[in-house]
Amino acid sequence: MSPQNPTVNVFEAASLIQLQTGTWQASKMLNDDEIKPLADPEWVKGRKHLVDPDFLAGPRKVITRCRKYLGMIALPFPVTGLLLVAKDTISSIDKYLTERREQFFEEVSLIARDYPQAREEARSYLQPRNLWNERDYPEEIIPLYTLSWRYLDITVPAKLQQLAPEIYKRELAQFEALMNEAKDVAVAALYEEVSALVDKMVDKLGVEEDGKPKKFKDSLVNNFTDFFATFQDRNIFANPKLDEIVEKAKQALTNVTPDGLRQFPDFRQKIKSEMEGVKQIIEDANVDLPRRKFKLDRMDMAA
Repeated sequence: MSPQNPTVNVFEAASLIQLQTGTWQASKMLNDDEIKPLADPEWVKGRKHLVDPDFLAGPRKVITRCRKYLGMIALPFPVTGLLLVAKDTISSIDKYLTERREQFFEEVSLIARDYPQAREEARSYLQPRNLWNERDYPEEIIPLYTLSWRYLDITVPAKLQQLAPEIYKRELAQFEALMNEAKDVAVAALYEEVSALVDKMVDKLGVEEDGKPKKFKDSLVNNFTDFFATFQDRNIFANPKLDEIVEKAKQALTNVTPDGLRQFPDFRQKIKSEMEGVKQIIEDANVDLPRRKFKLDRMDMAA
């Protein structure tokens, strides 16, 4: 395969992002001595919360928001823990994650401030039940929390060609296989996403068993708007069939509002019919999401 092949050169238009997070789990497996007063340890296993779980919810909610955001703007990549993002979106991604990181550590500072009180409340509950252990509790909370990210490219080291041409040839083949799988995974994920949106709209614009129109939330339309807003950046491999599907869906939903669908039955039926046409195109494409995860062995990851 030529080095100019667009599949191999995916990193000319895209990069990888790795989001790294850490929180205090604040739970611990019960040991046998703790379980014995309650049940037979041979039959019962369990965990105990070290503090009220709600007390630690703030940073975890921020992490959830970050992962949801990346799920909307990035594409899956066949190496666990990595996502594929268009290079044109990196500035906006960095801005968003930087703001969320500030929010994250604001939440962590609140936990650190109230940690002594939360620990005493836990003591008051756990100690009478012989479940309290001072050693379960870290002295410092803040170092247990992290929210960071980095951008990576995967390359075959050029020096391998000079030192061992046969190894370089093997590594290049592995690299090309990874790039081809990345393309399959990314394209199929977009198919799966638009297919789920279309299926839901076709279903929700139908009727119940009693003949009454099904109820739906505004998100039925708004989720399409969000998808359209990020699609061009995410369609890194410029798949023409995907372009056709998304364009037809976009045309069908131009000037469509949730209230309009609710108030005008004929209009509702018209949109349902048009989306059924989009659904048929998707079904004819017959794209399956690859299930195999590529194993990264010797390839270098350069930040």
